[in-house]
Amino acid sequence: MDFVTAIKTVFSKYATFTGRARRSEFWYWYLFSVILNLVTCWMPGINMLVSLAILLPTLAVAIRRLHDTNRSGWWLLLSIVPSLVAMCVLVSIVGAAIVSIASGASDVDPESMAILFASNIGLLVLYLLCILLAFVGAIILIVWWASDSQPGDNQYGPNPKTVSSDNNPTMPDIPEVPKN
Repeated sequence: MDFVTAIKTVFSKYATFTGRARRSEFWYWYLFSVILNLVTCWMPGINMLVSLAILLPTLAVAIRRLHDTNRSGWWLLLSIVPSLVAMCVLVSIVGAAIVSIASGASDVDPESMAILFASNIGLLVLYLLCILLAFVGAIILIVWWASDSQPGDNQYGPNPKTVSSDNNPTMPDIPEVPKN
């Protein structure tokens, strides 16, 4: 599958969370998403709209890619949940600092900030732990996404390597072995 075909396929399955996706479909979509975000990052409003527009197809192709390796799409939460918890904890830490400074309970001198830091040490440890778990989860997902398809059909559908877009069997993409 080439770059343009992969993008068309993902857009045609915009919010389809069933079935399987080939490695090339997933990685070309990922490349497309990165390029799109790099191009629009200088325009915050447009970047937000673009990111929202490609959120569903990104989740869908990631889940279909996990299905292709015979894993449930729920494994995607391996990285998402710790990231969301880390963001909530970070908001709590920053909120506590803002409330403390705004209420006049502490000045912005180093001693006051050290006290504020010490009072939130548990939240800081939780934040770092969540970041570590999100990082480990992301590495596991990347390894799975880079893995080859499960041969043959699985519980999520037929192998996309052996089925073309019109559901007619084709030859799998296997390179020829040179003859001696």
